[in-house]
Amino acid sequence: MSRTTILACFGCRRPVGHTGKSDAAVHVSYDDIQRAEGASRTWNNATKTHPCATCGKPAIAIDGVPGRFHLDGSDNRSCDFKAPMYANLSIESMFNLPEPAAWAVHCDDCNPHAGCDGTYCNGCYWFDAQRCRTWEQAASWTGHLLDKGWLTSTNWGRFLQSLGPADA
Repeated sequence: MSRTTILACFGCRRPVGHTGKSDAAVHVSYDDIQRAEGASRTWNNATKTHPCATCGKPAIAIDGVPGRFHLDGSDNRSCDFKAPMYANLSIESMFNLPEPAAWAVHCDDCNPHAGCDGTYCNGCYWFDAQRCRTWEQAASWTGHLLDKGWLTSTNWGRFLQSLGPADA
């Protein structure tokens, strides 16, 4: 027996996807994906290696200040000591990880991306909520989405965790 998921509109909170007709979308905004990808690139660039201030070998910065902490573990008396791999990550940077693009479920009435020209979910990657009613369907969608290069910039995993089983 397939275990069904609980889908509810993020707007009005009513259950959706179980009526037998198309009444809701599971979607993520392409603009939000691009924002999340850009923020991740910025964050990643801020935590990369720099040349050692003394010898020029790849080294790690601490709190954004280029240091002489060699990644290769080489010993050079004129350079400072070695640092752990993630020494360039400050406590503050760990609390400022970029927010992923958020998946949402919206009924036809609440969908903020519906076009006034009758188009559905403008600027989004979306699929009908009817196609994600069971855990098997959610697993199938996960397999499909893994081919999308942008999936890691979204909260798909957290979104799946929010889908509680209706028959648990």
